[in-house]
Amino acid sequence: MRTFIAVDTDPDIRQTLGRAVGELRSLAPGVKWSDPAAMHITLRFLGEVPDRDLPAVIAAAREAARGAGPLTLALGAPASFGGAEPRVLFLGIEGETAALSALRAALEDRLAARGFGREARAFSPHLTLGRPKKGPVPPSWRDFTPAGVKEWTVEELTVYASTLTPAGPVYTALARCALGDEGAPPAAETADNR
Repeated sequence: MRTFIAVDTDPDIRQTLGRAVGELRSLAPGVKWSDPAAMHITLRFLGEVPDRDLPAVIAAAREAARGAGPLTLALGAPASFGGAEPRVLFLGIEGETAALSALRAALEDRLAARGFGREARAFSPHLTLGRPKKGPVPPSWRDFTPAGVKEWTVEELTVYASTLTPAGPVYTALARCALGDEGAPPAAETADNR
């Protein structure tokens, strides 16, 4: 099962992101824009995980979450990965990013202890807005500032299954792990990222 662990945005931030994507869509129609309802900050992408190993992934996430407390994050500036020809457009993350990085490091430790290795890339917290598909992306998109609520409190991390479909990935929550708590029992909720 294609698996990743993330922290989510809240309903107010999703509204802000929805308005932002709506405005950006007209500015750069050649971009495949993300569904704001499914935007998240990936802490660790694991790829294909056999079903028998999912309990170990969830246990690692619960242990990492238990050692952390709620943290406040905020939407940052627009940026991109890929240099002159960007391949991913995103909003950076501000706020208690040191606490978020510590949570991610604890998660890495717990996963490595269970044989999942460590992520080779440096952690760069962001919310993916879209991916260019055709035509250039106007440089002016970097001047965009989303209007609305820009700060939210993170109180849990989520272990997700990701199913690829022609319309885009569908994310299903396998477990929600409360920060500073034992966490809730496994959940099965679905979110489309179309």
